Amino acid sequence: MRYDDPKIPLSLTDLDRMDTPDAQVESVEDGQFQALVLSFTLGSSQYATMALRELMKMPLLAQFQKTTNVE
Repeated sequence: MRYDDPKIPLSLTDLDRMDTPDAQVESVEDGQFQALVLSFTLGSSQYATMALRELMKMPLLAQFQKTTNVE
């Protein structure tokens, strides 16, 4: 997805969808910024964080996790 305004929402909330069922977030052709928008449904005992780590190939080691919180 491409967009120009970094302050606009890139996805709709459930409330947005209830208020306006046909609402969609549109990609801007030749937008300045680029984003990856994922949508998936998980069953019981399935976790989005684990799915995202697999996609990004991020290590699960505690040592690595500590370094991600340092500013």
